[in-house]
Amino acid sequence: MSKRDDIVYAAHGEASLCLNLDQMIGYVDNKLAPAQRLQIEAHLDECRLCSEAVDGVRIYPDKSELREMTGAPSYDIHLRPAIIEFLRNNWKSAYAIAATLVIGLTSLFYLTRDNPNQTLFAESFHRYPSPASLVRGEQAGGKLAAALGQYEAENFSAALKIFQEILAAEPSNTVAHFYAGLVCLEMKDSPGAMMHLQNALADKSHELAEPAAWYLALAYLQKNDIAQAKSRLSQIIADDGAYKEKATRLLERLGQ
Repeated sequence: MSKRDDIVYAAHGEASLCLNLDQMIGYVDNKLAPAQRLQIEAHLDECRLCSEAVDGVRIYPDKSELREMTGAPSYDIHLRPAIIEFLRNNWKSAYAIAATLVIGLTSLFYLTRDNPNQTLFAESFHRYPSPASLVRGEQAGGKLAAALGQYEAENFSAALKIFQEILAAEPSNTVAHFYAGLVCLEMKDSPGAMMHLQNALADKSHELAEPAAWYLALAYLQKNDIAQAKSRLSQIIADDGAYKEKATRLLERLGQ
């Protein structure tokens, strides 16, 4: 298979939960936490499309222009044939435009692919509120409060960056791990969500342990790892806690 056909095949192939542009730029500019960088590298080993896209980001001279291009409304489902044809006719420059292709195609896969598991995830995932005492109370000037404020404002990239700074200094901070996991879910970074939520579960006595278990099951569902999602839901039911009914309903819909 030629390089050109290889790239076109990737555009038509199956997509996992692919990287977004912020993750690509952060990876290329070496501005990610070591754990997140390792997760991205593992994904790149398996995903040809994201690997091509990262190469495109690496050599693209103007990152701000790239952001504008990938965010333009014209990059929608109706332009897919035109984009593929452009690749066919200009395959030597494919690396330079691969990043713009991957953003549009990632959305396209989820718009067009019949995936009941993602529908179940969307129906089951509801944003967990941040503790008001940390946002407006004694720690209102601290990093945790700032991160939670960004989370509440739905500025997820900014929130994740602050949570990572907190965890660099306090690796076992349960609250930071929990909300970093939720932010990763919002950003469709299920491996990142699983890592943080598993760390949040380390302290079984913490008040966030039960919701962490629930969102961890949802992270596996988002990743389409149904066996692990079912296993996590079964454990929640066995623990007989606050999320038992939700877990039971979701497990029934997944088919035991």
